[in-house]
Amino acid sequence: MKTLQKSVKIIYRFRCYACKSQFEVTKEEMDKLESNGRNFNCPVCECERFIYKNDIHKYSVMDNGTEINFY
Repeated sequence: MKTLQKSVKIIYRFRCYACKSQFEVTKEEMDKLESNGRNFNCPVCECERFIYKNDIHKYSVMDNGTEINFY
């Protein structure tokens, strides 16, 4: 058997509700946001925003650079 792809990290992407800027965070950063009630300070519009659960997209980054979206 030959391994074709292997997951090397998990990333999360979301957009600011107000200015629609897109952000990417690691699993560790996402854990921090979760402990903060999913609130973050948007560096673009400089306001504190809430991240809705449906707006968070989880991806697995493979060793060859491709990304797999979790549904």
